[in-house]
Amino acid sequence: MTPLSTFPVDALPVCVGEQANAVAEFTRIPADTAVTMALAALSTAASVRVDVQIRDGWTHLDEPLPGRRDAPAS
Repeated sequence: MTPLSTFPVDALPVCVGEQANAVAEFTRIPADTAVTMALAALSTAASVRVDVQIRDGWTHLDEPLPGRRDAPAS
């Protein structure tokens, strides 16, 4: 069986790659896992609205902050 290739951490911006490598080393997980978590966090931070479903029947909706481009005019 051929081993899976690793995520090219050096393809990320330096600050993200260094943070992912530090998390991977500290928590003893593969860098691929840390990179996946970093990309998920960055995409969530860049999104306009976040819906989080922790379990069935319990959903948290995070509305846009005032001043954001999608916020209704006051």
